[in-house]
Amino acid sequence: MQDLRNRFLPRFVQSGRERVRRALEACAGDVRLDVVATELHALAGEAVLLELREIVSLARAAESTARSPSPGAEAACETALRDIRTALNALGAGGPSGRP
Repeated sequence: MQDLRNRFLPRFVQSGRERVRRALEACAGDVRLDVVATELHALAGEAVLLELREIVSLARAAESTARSPSPGAEAACETALRDIRTALNALGAGGPSGRP
């Protein structure tokens, strides 16, 4: 599994950053929480394959918020997306593995 992770982690980080960028764009202006939820769902699924538990947890929680809009959902999603971006950047820099 470690070989698989090492092989695909750079690609995951790159695509994850792109997903976060698209989701943040969807939060700007005419908020599209459906787009945010779709990007987060895909990111969580990809993170599961690489056993990146921190990313999975953050993405699933934010997806749940995006799928159940309530007052403050947009701001909560934006904060979560920034947290995910920080975690992705740490992974890209050889930081935490996302495993307990």
